[in-house]
Amino acid sequence: MKKLIMIILVFITTSSGFCQQTRVNTELSKEDYLQKSKRQKTAAFVFLGSGIVLSSVSLTILAAHASADVGTIVISGIAGVPPPKQHSYSTEKILLISGGIAILSSIPLFSASTKNKRKAISLSFKNEMIQQVQNKSFVKIPAPSLSVRISL
Repeated sequence: MKKLIMIILVFITTSSGFCQQTRVNTELSKEDYLQKSKRQKTAAFVFLGSGIVLSSVSLTILAAHASADVGTIVISGIAGVPPPKQHSYSTEKILLISGGIAILSSIPLFSASTKNKRKAISLSFKNEMIQQVQNKSFVKIPAPSLSVRISL
């Protein structure tokens, strides 16, 4: 019985030494926040630019079709000219809607980018000088510290 208890205790103590980490360190540093802000701002500019391009291409095509339709309506009043075909404009509408969605989706990315940049500015690492006793005297030793600025 003693051997069984000893074996169980050995398994329990060794299993806790090789287990996975239970707490994940999700704290981000100043550089991480700045990098995240930069990536979000880049993505926001890509969405904004592509949305503007898609919308302008769509509006240009719609304007070209509209001016062509006006010209054919005038001509169709003449005898012997067949009436113009009706266009569904589905491609142009899809381009216009997707451009609008891309422009609108860039707004939260700009907002998140600004928020992360503010977080990065508020966090900073410094070496603070702390007093410590060595050989019966006080000595100032640099210690790394994290300072957090809270704006009220």
